Amino acid sequence: MTMIVKTVVELCGIRISEEWLYLFGYAVNTFVIILIAGIYSRYKETFFNLKFASFLRKSMIPLLFFLAFEILCLIVSINVLIEKYSDLRYRVVGKGLSFMAMISIGIFVVMILYVKKSNETMEQMLVMEKQMQEFQKKYYEVLLEKEAETKKYRHDLNGHLVCLNGLVSDNDLEGVKEYIKEMNTYLGKIKSLSYHTGIEIFDILLNHYAVRLPQDTEVKIKCEDYCQIDVSDMEQCMIFSNIIKNAVEAVRGVETPPYYLEINIIKGGKYVQISIVNPMNEEKLCLNKAGKLQTSKEDKANHGMGLQNVEKAVERNNGRIHYDIKEKEFCCEVILPICNEN
Repeated sequence: MTMIVKTVVELCGIRISEEWLYLFGYAVNTFVIILIAGIYSRYKETFFNLKFASFLRKSMIPLLFFLAFEILCLIVSINVLIEKYSDLRYRVVGKGLSFMAMISIGIFVVMILYVKKSNETMEQMLVMEKQMQEFQKKYYEVLLEKEAETKKYRHDLNGHLVCLNGLVSDNDLEGVKEYIKEMNTYLGKIKSLSYHTGIEIFDILLNHYAVRLPQDTEVKIKCEDYCQIDVSDMEQCMIFSNIIKNAVEAVRGVETPPYYLEINIIKGGKYVQISIVNPMNEEKLCLNKAGKLQTSKEDKANHGMGLQNVEKAVERNNGRIHYDIKEKEFCCEVILPICNEN
């Protein structure tokens, strides 16, 4: 600001001493700072709205690079000025300042990379949190619907028993069989409204993606009691959403029946084993020599990233993941730590 004031004064041809020039520049600086502070305190709610916050996140990295460039320019200026002094003391001080500025650039670059990584992680967390909120809302709506249908069935149960008793009295065994068959069909519909495994995040995601399965898909679930996994909700979402989504897409991609999805959950003392078995087209997936899953699609750079993220998340949480491909059948087995019940 002082440089701008000095340039304006010189262009206007005003003669003023250096002391008054700098004093005037500092006064303008103070006025501008007070003005900015006043505007911020008055419009800070509007200033940091969602759109502007998004703009700041996107422009933060270029701004940091610009500041690093400014520091580099400062170093060049210091070295140029050093050459004009013959006094050794000034040259030593100048070299010292230049060296410190170079160190600050290195620190600045590290900060830029850290901020960039933090922003990417935060954005992923926000997206996943929003998705989880939507999944939870749909899941609880399905649970409420199932509860309402169950209450309705219980309310009508006495009427069903009366009808069955009448058919038995008439010795109409075929009618009894047909009536029980209809009741079982209705019970199956109620049961298929939601699936329960005892792992909350897994249940939410399973019920979200299961609606995409073909209508005659058989979902088999073998599980034990409630299980609390010692993994953050965000990473559970990353792991389970990918493997469930891939399994559902594989079932949808199978051209001929049978359509099925088998989920087996075995709880141990410290770990839980979750395996998902589904049919698949034989040519879609294969294992490399290291036992890693790879896609047979031509665009390999943009496919298979989901399972790579799953593998990294499982490894970060001291778990294991294993794939098994048999004839037209794929199995994904994940082992994760569980919380200490004590």
